[in-house]
Amino acid sequence: MLRYLERVLDLDVEAVRGLILSETKRAIAAGASAVVRDGVRYVILNRTVVTVLLSSKRMALKERTSSGQDIALLPPQTPFMRGDCHG
Repeated sequence: MLRYLERVLDLDVEAVRGLILSETKRAIAAGASAVVRDGVRYVILNRTVVTVLLSSKRMALKERTSSGQDIALLPPQTPFMRGDCHG
């Protein structure tokens, strides 16, 4: 999956890793088991982010936008695309 994202979709995985680190660095240093930022819960185990979950509010927004409601609330396109992913 990771290689597909990198090679086929041209996703800058290192930029995503950097974003995750910037969002969790202080929590990891403090020994936290999780941190929530902008409706995203980062779960930490042994000083490593092991998974990412959406808050219930963010999940509800995702469900509404996928059903065609509240389209104006969609987030902007990801800044992690390196170029044209249509090959």
